Amino acid sequence: MSSTCRKHRHYTTSTDTGYLPRFLALHESMERHCTPYTLWVLALDNKALNVVGALPNVSATPLASIENERLLRAKANRTRIEYIWTVKSSFMYDLLLGHPGMPHIAHVGADCYFFNNPEPVFTEIGDAPVGIVPHRFSPECQPLRAHPGLYNGDFIYVSRGAGGLAFIRWFASACIEWCYWRHEVYQGRPLYVDQKWLNDAPAKWGAHVIQHKGAHLSPWNQRQYHYEWRGKSIYVGGQPLLWYHFHKGLQHGFPRVHPFVERHIYGAYREALARHKS
Repeated sequence: MSSTCRKHRHYTTSTDTGYLPRFLALHESMERHCTPYTLWVLALDNKALNVVGALPNVSATPLASIENERLLRAKANRTRIEYIWTVKSSFMYDLLLGHPGMPHIAHVGADCYFFNNPEPVFTEIGDAPVGIVPHRFSPECQPLRAHPGLYNGDFIYVSRGAGGLAFIRWFASACIEWCYWRHEVYQGRPLYVDQKWLNDAPAKWGAHVIQHKGAHLSPWNQRQYHYEWRGKSIYVGGQPLLWYHFHKGLQHGFPRVHPFVERHIYGAYREALARHKS
C-alpha cells in the first residue's frame, strides 16, 4: 500500500535515557512501516528529550509539563515504573483535549517493533471508540496464580469521539487512583498495574478486542502459532506480523520461544538494538 493512500496516524509512547535504544529501534521501525504518522513522546528526562526532539515525525513533551496536582500526589507514593504506567493514560487524554483536530491516539510501548504497516488493525477497530489487545497466552504461559489481566496495556487505541474521550478520561483518573506493580483487591475489584482496569472495557466502554494474530505478538503467546515467510513478510497464523512486543527485550523471560521467532524476529530486533547502542 502506498503511503500516500494511508491515513495519518497518531501514536504515543514514553522513554527515558536508559530506554533510548529500544525507543530508537521502535522509531526506526515506524519510519519504515508506519508513514504517515506522528509519534508523540513523553520524555522522562532531559537527555531523552533532546534525543527524541531531533527525530523526524516525532513531537517530544517533557514529563514536568503535564504533571498536575493529582499526578504529583500519585508520584509521591509510587515507584518510578508505577508512575510511568500511571501517567500514560493522562498523556493520551491531554493530547486529545489539546489537539481538537486529532482524530485518534494509539499508545504503543517503546519496547515494540513494527514489521509491517499496522493499518489492518485500524481497519479492524473501525468505528469502535477504543481498541485493546488480548494477552492470548500460550498454554505453557497461562498464569498459574494471579492473572495479570485479560488485555495488555502496551497497545491502546482511543478515538476522539464522545465514547473514546469518556473512556480515556475515566482510565486516566482510575490509574491516578490506583496503579501499582502488585496484585491487590481495591474497593472489591482485583487490580494489577494499569491492566486490570481494562478487563471490563468491552462491556462498559464498547472497546473492540483486536483479533489480528500479527498485532502485538508477544513472548507469552508466540509459541502457539505457525510461522512462514511470504515474500519479504513474516506471517503468523496466516496473517502478516504487524508488530512484536518484546517486553523484556532480548531477555524474553518466557519458556520455549519458537525457533523461527528466535531467529527471525528476535534476530531482527537484536540487530536494531545494536544500531542504536549509545
